[in-house]
Amino acid sequence: MRRRSQPGYTLLELIVVMVIIMTVAAASMPTFLRYIGGSKLRGSAQNIVAALNGARRMAITQRQNYQVIVYMRAAATISNAVSFYETADTDKLQYMPSTIYIRDKEAIGNETLTYTFNPRGGVSIARESGSNSAYTVMVVRQDVAYVRWIEITIVPATGRVRMSAMIKI
Repeated sequence: MRRRSQPGYTLLELIVVMVIIMTVAAASMPTFLRYIGGSKLRGSAQNIVAALNGARRMAITQRQNYQVIVYMRAAATISNAVSFYETADTDKLQYMPSTIYIRDKEAIGNETLTYTFNPRGGVSIARESGSNSAYTVMVVRQDVAYVRWIEITIVPATGRVRMSAMIKI
């Protein structure tokens, strides 16, 4: 009398399937990590744009000045953060992820930029160095092989904020 085989998989079949799964996972890991890094960069840039647009909107609707302070890397005791507050209010800091850096396009240095939106919608800028030329801020992520950034530009007369597509070198 013949013995019936039991349904199931052999150990060899399970090992082959596990090797295939591990190979596919290892091959897709770099792409997945780049995607995560890009989404952190876009999210950080969108947070800055939201703070700038929120300050402009509040200045127009409340008819008083609102400020956004951008603390660049190693600026004073606060680093890599953005705060949005009414001129007489206290800071509400929003920190960027540790792999994201805020820079101004002119690369003047690591300092604090203060954008003041007025009730007419316009914006003025103040910086520690006294210059008022940083109407473009770069949100940068540096990976091992390349650098990616998004530029955020503020139009001084209208206070409108524009965000560029991601740039990679």
